[in-house]
Amino acid sequence: MRPSQTFSITAHSCLNPIPSCDCPTLIRSENIKYLGVQIDDGLRWDKQIDALTSRTMRLIYVFKSLRESAKFDTLKMVYYALCQSVIGYCITAWGGAAKSNILRVERAQRAILKVMTRKPYRFPTSELYSNCKVLTVRQLFVLRSILRTHTSLPPPNLNKRQQIITGSRHKTTFAKHQFFTLGRYIYHKINKDLKILQLNTNAVKNKVTEWLLERDYAYTESLLAYIT
Repeated sequence: MRPSQTFSITAHSCLNPIPSCDCPTLIRSENIKYLGVQIDDGLRWDKQIDALTSRTMRLIYVFKSLRESAKFDTLKMVYYALCQSVIGYCITAWGGAAKSNILRVERAQRAILKVMTRKPYRFPTSELYSNCKVLTVRQLFVLRSILRTHTSLPPPNLNKRQQIITGSRHKTTFAKHQFFTLGRYIYHKINKDLKILQLNTNAVKNKVTEWLLERDYAYTESLLAYIT
């Protein structure tokens, strides 16, 4: 539950705080930028996604210029350096946002990929990702969530690790969109198929990436379908 609009916090610097002191009151804000991430008061991440979409779309001109003289392999390297690095920054924080928000970033991502490959505006999405062999925004969130969860696990002890990734469940809608809930849930779900619990981080990254590239959009979304 959010605090009421009359709720206030005072940053006291006086030794004996009293109601009538002159210490400054913190100003309520609906949005703040911290370490390059736009954090809104409801953690809907719409401001962050607006910023990412805008930054991604500005790269179209770069790729239109480069494709005239560079091969696709070179363009793909530039894509990883300029586009995916922007999309993937702190994605474990905002990547579990509502599908309608994530779609806006993915449309911008697809625009870049279509320019790189000279595909028409209505080129099928599934074929586009398959031809380019890059992860969708949601798949990138899944991958980064798995890697972050994997590196946070204790030293190899199968029983102890298994207990951690099958931790408590959260039933609120808010919690189901956040990494602290989704991270372990996704990891547990994928580990059932890929058996990644005992692998090193690099092996996990390669195995999960190859596996995700073979999955369609609907299946990727189903990975986030938190079951209570």
